[in-house]
Amino acid sequence: MNQRELAAKFRKLGAADPEGWAQSQLEEGIPQLARFLFLRQAWRQVVEEGDCRWIDSSIERAKAHPDEPYAGVGHALKRLRARGATDEDITDVVRGMQAQFLFSLCYLLEDPGEIEPEVEDVGWVLAQVDGDGNVLATIAARGTKARKSVEHKASKPGCSPLQESGKPYSAPQAVSLPRYLI
Repeated sequence: MNQRELAAKFRKLGAADPEGWAQSQLEEGIPQLARFLFLRQAWRQVVEEGDCRWIDSSIERAKAHPDEPYAGVGHALKRLRARGATDEDITDVVRGMQAQFLFSLCYLLEDPGEIEPEVEDVGWVLAQVDGDGNVLATIAARGTKARKSVEHKASKPGCSPLQESGKPYSAPQAVSLPRYLI
């Protein structure tokens, strides 16, 4: 796929800077289409600004199933309303916390943070796969030891567009939220 076609795909999917995403994918070998789709889908899990409908459904769910896990959310929402909290204020707090969690999760994909020396070789990966589940590209966080050794290990063919292009393998780029998602 050439840059024009890839930019058109990003545009159709709603990317704010489709040419920039496409250029980065093709020139830097970063799986930007997969990153964009992951981030877009993750962001869709955050309560929409001004949407307060979720409050009533949470309260109703808690009434119907008061002992189920997280029913306390509905009970707490009902108490907040009774004490004068507006739906807009509740939504702003919840939306902000969801966004902060999403940012933290994306940063965790980039860097495992401070981990114990006994597990410095443990890491994780967010991977782009094809319809058969074969890994096409990765966006990874690796422990200190694993991050250092990745340059010395050969990966399975097809795991990274960087390898297929004949360029030396380097750790995949981290997930970060594009400015239009913030």
